[in-house]
Amino acid sequence: MISWLFKMADSVTSLSCFIIGACILVWIRLRISARAKLFGSCVLFTGLLCLILQSSSDFMHTFVVGLGRDMTLTGRIDLWKDLIDMDTHPLIGSGYEIFWLGDRAEQLWAMYYWHPNQAHNGYLETYLNLGWIGLLLLIGVIISAYQKCNTKFRLEHGYGKFQMTFLTIVLLYNATEAAFHGVHLMCFSFFLVAMDIPHLSQFQTASRSHTK
Repeated sequence: MISWLFKMADSVTSLSCFIIGACILVWIRLRISARAKLFGSCVLFTGLLCLILQSSSDFMHTFVVGLGRDMTLTGRIDLWKDLIDMDTHPLIGSGYEIFWLGDRAEQLWAMYYWHPNQAHNGYLETYLNLGWIGLLLLIGVIISAYQKCNTKFRLEHGYGKFQMTFLTIVLLYNATEAAFHGVHLMCFSFFLVAMDIPHLSQFQTASRSHTK
């Protein structure tokens, strides 16, 4: 069923996130004690490696074409350039969930036949709506979520490995889709992962202490 859905959706973003998430989960299960301390470093190294490889036009062309897409990422890069040139306040943006209302949307729909209603980049979408203030707050939430996920990953490893994997997928997903806004399922899941939910053992310990 999952394979059929991937074929019908024809979404490279979803398929790539699924494959990367599955690989992370398999890798996590290999050697728990030795790898838990290195997971954050590996994520950081992978991010830096991706930034370096992005500077190579030959690599990017081979990678994007191999995924069955053109170098504009199905028109996303052109859209990003036009969105950055739009008249928005750099500090506070255009207002929460307001950018795609009114004249801006009509202007962009006249330029793109597929009538975009999002920036197809979660970080750019946040900047357009909330400016640098909103983007910095989002970065703060991501850092806080990573710290909590990393702590759970080291101590519990059960739910922690799911948190860390899903956090990685959310950050990758927002590179080509806008999911840090509204009632998007990925945004809702991101906040669930970012929450510091106490483990059941903590409730049991507190209950015993209260009883005594």
